[in-house]
Amino acid sequence: MNILLLEHEQINNSLATVSGEKAWHISNILKLKVGDSLRVGIINGKIGKGEILNIEEDEVKLLIQCDTLPPDAIDITIILAMPRPKALRRILKTIASLGIKQIYLINCFKVEKSYWQTPLLSDTNVRQAFIQGLEQSKDSIMPQINIRKLFKPFIEDELPLISNNKLKVLAHPEGGILCPANTTRPMILAFGPEGGFTKFEVSQFINEDFKQIHLGERILNIETAIPFTIGKLSR
Repeated sequence: MNILLLEHEQINNSLATVSGEKAWHISNILKLKVGDSLRVGIINGKIGKGEILNIEEDEVKLLIQCDTLPPDAIDITIILAMPRPKALRRILKTIASLGIKQIYLINCFKVEKSYWQTPLLSDTNVRQAFIQGLEQSKDSIMPQINIRKLFKPFIEDELPLISNNKLKVLAHPEGGILCPANTTRPMILAFGPEGGFTKFEVSQFINEDFKQIHLGERILNIETAIPFTIGKLSR
């Protein structure tokens, strides 16, 4: 945790109250004491510093001053076929830590129906994963997740609107060109499921002017492919 993110309801004027796991982390992992300072931020607000006023077993009180803008977001929208639940939480944390603010989680042919029943998709669990990613990268602006369980209506009705004036990229291991580097344009980047998009699904993206890329000879799992692709495209 490189920054402590606070909910608005935890703050009264400039005084913040932290309890539970985060209070324990401050006391036992960071080993901070009264008078020490740490980086803090207000969720969807500014970042700054907090001075510890009081520490108890399960509660920490801080005097905070947040007057600095968070890091700039990366102008990349992610389209992601619903992954295995055990990978989903790690992917959401990674996306948040990279500074991406728009994610579309979509259904397609090779996505198991049971994946959509995971409790990890609850608002609480998604929010927690995002906060952990933001606290890693010293950011405070929450990403937005958009769940779309119908593939064709998403492609036909919504994709043209959200991809307008953006570089459209489809990451798919079969065919296409090697992933380029140093792209400065706003992007929308699509990743398929573990088994890949079907030929029909690929054709639907191509019909919307997506350019197909691959990452070389190695086949990467989605948890590795996302940061690798974003890092190469945007460096």
